[in-house]
Amino acid sequence: MEVAKRLGLWPPRRAKLVSADTGGGEVDMVYLEAAVEIYLEGRRRIANALINPFIDEVLISDYLASELGIVILDPRRGLWRFVDEDMVRNSAEPQRWK
Repeated sequence: MEVAKRLGLWPPRRAKLVSADTGGGEVDMVYLEAAVEIYLEGRRRIANALINPFIDEVLISDYLASELGIVILDPRRGLWRFVDEDMVRNSAEPQRWK
C-alpha cells in the first residue's frame, strides 16, 4: 500500500475489485488498468497494477518482463540481462518504503 500511495495510485480514482487465489487464500485486490509507466534503460511500457494489501513487495509479471526484454539468468543471485545484450546485470538492492 505504501508504494501505491507514493506512486499516486492510492486511493484509486478508477479501479476494479478482483479476487485472486493466493498461497494465503483468496484475497480481494484492486486492479488498475494502464496505471503505471515503466522506464528501464530506455525501454518504456505502460502496465496494469494489482494492489494486494497484504504484500509489501513490487513484482512484475512474466508478460511485463518479456515486454521489457528481460532474461532471468539466475533468480537466487539476482542475475539478468536484456535479450539483445550480452552484459549480465545484478538486481538492485531492495528499497523499503515504510
